[in-house]
Amino acid sequence: GGGTGAWGPRAATAPGQHKDELGLCAGYVGLSQVDKGMSAVDASEKKEPNSALVPNLRGAVYLAKRDLKNARISFEKSLQLQPDNTAAARNLAVLDMQEGNPQAARERYDRMLAKDPKNEQLLLASAELLTVTGASPEQVKATIDKAVAGNPASVRARRALSCYEARHGDVKAAVAAARDGLSAIPNNPQLTEALGAAQLASGDFNQAIEAFRRLAQLQPQNPLVFLRLSQAQAAVKDYT
Repeated sequence: GGGTGAWGPRAATAPGQHKDELGLCAGYVGLSQVDKGMSAVDASEKKEPNSALVPNLRGAVYLAKRDLKNARISFEKSLQLQPDNTAAARNLAVLDMQEGNPQAARERYDRMLAKDPKNEQLLLASAELLTVTGASPEQVKATIDKAVAGNPASVRARRALSCYEARHGDVKAAVAAARDGLSAIPNNPQLTEALGAAQLASGDFNQAIEAFRRLAQLQPQNPLVFLRLSQAQAAVKDYT
C-alpha cells in the first residue's frame, strides 16, 4: 500500500485501492497490529461484500488474535463464497489440526478434489496433510503423483515430488524427478536447484557442480546459489 496517504480523500477512487487495502491488512497482521488489520478488512468488505478474499483475511486477523471460533466462521464464509478456495480450505485444515480433528480436514479436501481432481494446490495441500497426519508414504506419493500428472508444467508439483523422494532417502528417484521436471520445464531455477541438491545427496558431486553452475547462470544475483556451488566444490576438495 501507499502508507497513510492511501487513506486520503483522493485515494478513494484510485485504481487498485482494494488491493492496497488488502495488502495493508496482510502487512498489519504480519506486524501483529491486528486492530489496524481488521479496519483494513472492514474497509474492503464495504467495497466488495462478496469477495472470498476478504473473509479469508478476516479469519487471518482473528487467528492473530487467537480467536479460533471467529476465525473458523470467517474461513467457512470464504469457502462458501468460493467453493474452490484452496487458501480458505487450508486455513480450516490448520484449525482442524489444532482442534485434534484431522479427519475433518481430510474429508473437506476430498470433497473439493471430487469436484476438481486435478487441482494442483488442493492435491499438494492434501499431500501435506497426509504427511503430518501419519498416512503411509505410498498415499502421500500417490497424491503428489496426481498433482504432477494433472499439471505436468507445474514447477511446484515437480519440485514437491523430487523433494519428497529426497526426504525419504531415495536420492536416485529424486534426481530422476528433477530431471523429468527440467525436461518438461527447461532451465527452471527451482528444478535446477532441486536437481543439484539431489545429486549432491547422492554423492554425484561433479554432476551437482554442473547443475549449480547452470543455476548460477540462471540466477547470477542470488548469493545462495554460489553457496550451494561451493558446497559441491568442497565435496570434491576443489578448495580454491
